[in-house]
Amino acid sequence: EIRNCDWSSDVCSSDLLLQRYLAPRGTLAYCFSWVYIITLLVVTYLVTYWTGAMWAKETIYVEQPKVDFRREFIIYAHGDTEDSAFAYTTWSKYNEWLGNTLWIPEARVHAVDPDRDGKAESWVVNLKFPLPSSSTVTNIQGFFFFDYILQDKVWASFESMASFDLSFSTPTAYVYVDGELSVHQKLPFPAYQQLNLYESTSIVNTSNPLYQDLLPRTILGKYLQRTYTTTMTNVYTTSQPSTVASENFEMELVIRIPHEQVRYVPPVMESFKLAWLQYLAVFLVLSLVFGWFKALIYKEQVLESRVVSDAVPKGKHHEY
Repeated sequence: EIRNCDWSSDVCSSDLLLQRYLAPRGTLAYCFSWVYIITLLVVTYLVTYWTGAMWAKETIYVEQPKVDFRREFIIYAHGDTEDSAFAYTTWSKYNEWLGNTLWIPEARVHAVDPDRDGKAESWVVNLKFPLPSSSTVTNIQGFFFFDYILQDKVWASFESMASFDLSFSTPTAYVYVDGELSVHQKLPFPAYQQLNLYESTSIVNTSNPLYQDLLPRTILGKYLQRTYTTTMTNVYTTSQPSTVASENFEMELVIRIPHEQVRYVPPVMESFKLAWLQYLAVFLVLSLVFGWFKALIYKEQVLESRVVSDAVPKGKHHEY
């Protein structure tokens, strides 16, 4: 069945009618068209550059690092009595120097990885120290050592540390510490380069041990000189006071591994891609403004040109 349409009232299709402005080479109208193009490209670059982020010197991505506990730590504890000074390390040579202050704990360590992706979301360390009847604990200081690994745009691994220093107003038999191990960068990482940082300079000197290497100020001083470190953030603690019947001092440490914003130096192609996206966004906006101005110049015949319009039907040439 064929239905007739009322063509006088219904629009079935439409085309844009172009109006062209022509000018011979060398005229002002012709030269202005090239000035318009060059000006648009240059102004777009200058505006993009003046925003301050066209050529990125560093950028950020988010990654969950792979953090492995090295089963190495140092503990210092003090109390309010003369015989309440204890210490323990996981290195036998250093423990020999501690003498009567050596405090050997019962230790349990496990990783928490609920999504089973091979990257621990947290590490839990439980320490149980025997507590002599005449001893108390009012201050405890700890240093725990990890391998910190980045595997996305930055390929870096380095020895890191979590440390804390807690004091209590009354003797304590149990302390719970919960915090996040966060990366700290003095400089951005180079991207896509294999970096095994500080392999020859361990935080604690175990190859040629000296007694001063065990001191907290020495450990912190060496560690804070590094460009890439980790620190405990968002730390929360709770404790329980000791009683006459307390025979042990217990500590539970939970170290959470958050997703990190890693600063890095982008490679050349990535910098160019970011610059191009910004340039294109500015170009689209400026082309509307400059295009309006150019159309006004030619439409008002500020510069003389010949107008050719699609609205004027082209005549047919007949040969007889």
